[in-house]
Amino acid sequence: MNLLKEAERYVTRLYQNEIPSSFEYHDLQHTLQVVHYSRVIGEEEKLSEEQMEALLLAAWFHDSGFARDKFNHEVHSVEIAREFLKDYLSEEKINAIAEAILSTRLPQYPQNQIARILCDADTYHLSLEEEFLIQSEKLKNEWRNAYNMEVEDRTFWDQTAFFINLHQYFTNYGKTILQPGKEYNQWQVREKIKTLEKDQKKREKKLEKDVDKLEKKLEKLKMPSRGIESMFRLTARNQINLSAIADNKANILISVNAIIISIVVTMLVRKFSEYPNIVLPSIVFLLTSLATVIFGILSTRPNVKGGRFTKEDVKQKKVNLLFFGNFYNMAYEDYEEAVKEMMKDYDGLYGNMIMDQYYLGRVLGKKYRLLRVAYTVFMFGFSISVITFIISAFLVPV
Repeated sequence: MNLLKEAERYVTRLYQNEIPSSFEYHDLQHTLQVVHYSRVIGEEEKLSEEQMEALLLAAWFHDSGFARDKFNHEVHSVEIAREFLKDYLSEEKINAIAEAILSTRLPQYPQNQIARILCDADTYHLSLEEEFLIQSEKLKNEWRNAYNMEVEDRTFWDQTAFFINLHQYFTNYGKTILQPGKEYNQWQVREKIKTLEKDQKKREKKLEKDVDKLEKKLEKLKMPSRGIESMFRLTARNQINLSAIADNKANILISVNAIIISIVVTMLVRKFSEYPNIVLPSIVFLLTSLATVIFGILSTRPNVKGGRFTKEDVKQKKVNLLFFGNFYNMAYEDYEEAVKEMMKDYDGLYGNMIMDQYYLGRVLGKKYRLLRVAYTVFMFGFSISVITFIISAFLVPV
């Protein structure tokens, strides 16, 4: 039995029946080329008949793993090769073939002669002028169709340049015969990137001209400047950040004082009969914590209105359409109509934005007033509690 012929038939069936056609680069034609180039390099490297058989078997199976997994195909290629070869070769020969297949993983680090030849055969096309461009286009199509990776031309050729610059041939044949062709293709890639850069600059200039035209049209329409929009955006962001800071401070006060109340109630209240001198300080402390919690909750408590407005309110610009509390109870059609009406009138639009900023500031002012009261109550109450405790400890006998 001719083992190589059997391997050829087996792998060909895999490509025909189990490996999707979306693998446009890693197809049967690629495997046939790798087998051919492996034989060419193997003969130049003067492999023995046994070594040549192992090399060609590794070449046939090196991409067969795409039938099982597109991301870690080398490992699955080894599994498929082992399943096929276990009845024909010794474990030692199968291990050598497996090592050669695994050496084709990027980055390549082949450790023996068969692996070095297979790696050079797998990247033989890097040295061929027309074939290199054809295979590169196939690889790009494979990324798009098999991996759902839509890559722009500039990005693709940048990555190709990175790969070909890092790549190296490992055999004497590769270093002497293939390297010059690869260097030419490196130059081709650089020229392609330069062309793409020039095209990109032309597109950018065209876009700049289009932008200039649009800006002139916008000026004619007397649209508000970007500075005004930036001011509104920055003001809104600052107010939201300040509101978040206030809520965070309130949450800290509420959490701390809730813990204090729990500790005082569970630990000290039952000690009142034994230590009557701690009654007054404990009560003062509890009242302080309770008042602090109340003011903290008041500072974070939401205040939402009825969530409705009338068409008359919109016409008279009495309602802020940007605040959810004014429309959450309305039908979508009514709100959409009001917003579209507002968008037709720049004064009305910016009037709503000003109103939104104003009421955000009002709410923020209320938050910080209540928060200030909460901190003041806690500070003075805590101080009074400590003073009361000291007085009770020295003046009231236990």
